[in-house]
Amino acid sequence: MNILFARARYSKALALLNLKNQIGSEKNFEKALESFDAVLKVNPEDAIAWQYRGNTLRYLDRPEEAIEAFERALVLDPDNVLALYFKGLALGYLNMPERALDAFEGVLARNSKHVGALYYSGLALNQLSRGEEALKAFTKAAELNPGNLRAWYYKGSILSSLEKHEEALEAYKNTLMIEPSHAGAWEGEAKAYLGLGRKKEALKACEKALELEPGSAYAWEIQGKILKGMGKKEEALGAFEKSLILEPGNARNSIEKGRLLGDLGRCREALEAFESALQMDNSINEAKVGKGKALLALGNYQQSLDFFRETLEDEPENPESWGGIGTCLLALRRYHEALHAYEKAISIGLGNSSVLSGLGEVYYQLGDYSRALESFEKAIELDPESVFAWNEKGNAFCKLEKYPKALEAYEMLLALDYESLPARYNRGVVLSRLKNRKKGFDESLENQLQTFFKKYLELSGKVPEERITGEGWRYMGFAFAELGQYNEALKAFNNAARIEPEDLFSRIYRGIALTCIKEYETALEAF
Repeated sequence: MNILFARARYSKALALLNLKNQIGSEKNFEKALESFDAVLKVNPEDAIAWQYRGNTLRYLDRPEEAIEAFERALVLDPDNVLALYFKGLALGYLNMPERALDAFEGVLARNSKHVGALYYSGLALNQLSRGEEALKAFTKAAELNPGNLRAWYYKGSILSSLEKHEEALEAYKNTLMIEPSHAGAWEGEAKAYLGLGRKKEALKACEKALELEPGSAYAWEIQGKILKGMGKKEEALGAFEKSLILEPGNARNSIEKGRLLGDLGRCREALEAFESALQMDNSINEAKVGKGKALLALGNYQQSLDFFRETLEDEPENPESWGGIGTCLLALRRYHEALHAYEKAISIGLGNSSVLSGLGEVYYQLGDYSRALESFEKAIELDPESVFAWNEKGNAFCKLEKYPKALEAYEMLLALDYESLPARYNRGVVLSRLKNRKKGFDESLENQLQTFFKKYLELSGKVPEERITGEGWRYMGFAFAELGQYNEALKAFNNAARIEPEDLFSRIYRGIALTCIKEYETALEAF
């Protein structure tokens, strides 16, 4: 059998493959293989025949046999660059990046400008987590052949993973100049824009990617991150949910879904999302911390505390776990233990507004109002819109008898949240205390006091009774008492005592209300 005849059959098979005639192509590759076998039977030392036999086997999806053929060709002709290159391709197909890289490096040692070897060595290096070397390979491949869109695309991908977003953006734009409908490049561009903080451009690029490939889980994931960064939490949640429909086993996206649900106050659903992530991968501490936070938000303080402590077994220096432990202990009124946990969280890097607010609350409960105030002010520096920190700052000023400054804090809180019940109640309390301290209390301040307590009661009345806590009823009782409505105050204190029967203060205030309406005998029973 003449090798030229065998190569003709091989070329015909290749042409049919390019015409997407899979059946015709496969039949002709089988015939070509028979022809090369016939040639090698006559002349087993024919290196070119072994090379073509290997490539034919590669197209027939028989990579192991193909590699054997290429190695036979290389034994006969060690400088056969094509045999070495195709051997690298077969090894890459078998997911053997180290051996594939050796083959491509052998090609490049003989021809440093071999674009294919540069490109595929870049893929192998990237797979081996050797990003900087992969970047050099893709860069050189793109320089030698500017029309190689895959080299530009993977260059962008590597640059993006190295957080070199400006350069990544340029690489993706070059990809899109060659192929404007490359959905992956649009995804990459969206990610690069997001890394640069250019969220509107990121969203536009991501929408284009989804227009081209609506079934891309990764594109929906990127869109979720962009929308989350823009503060559009509901829309971000929808994007992550679509991503999870397409890729249900993505634990990281399940964690993102849980975080968004938590931010939206849908804590039970958040808990389910974190539990789902842990079923996929029980080793992800972020999911464990998220579950702890969800349990905390649901008021399951002891269960949450146990869970946060469990996370420390895997990661003893996890600052979020220590912060969560501090918040659980604060809720359980174990203030000294909470103080230790918060200080530990801050010492290992978690100095966020939430932790500083928690630390301030611990100091407040321990009676150290100056240090509490200092912590609340630090929390506000980090998050100027923290309604909790502003309210507690006002409370700390109140305890320090700095009433004008307390009023300023509550006014700032009202600017952030016009219907804030704590701000309205506490501002009324401050005005009441100023009234008691000043003999000539200004009539306008008296009117303000009345207005604030009335508005507080009006807003409180919109809350369903079953959702009002014992503390809430006590505050309503105080407000009614300040307005001289002692019968209403008595009802509120009765409700507080019903919800928290062990609370002595509710019974004491009930007794005071009864005294004010001159029911002295009943008041004595209450006391």
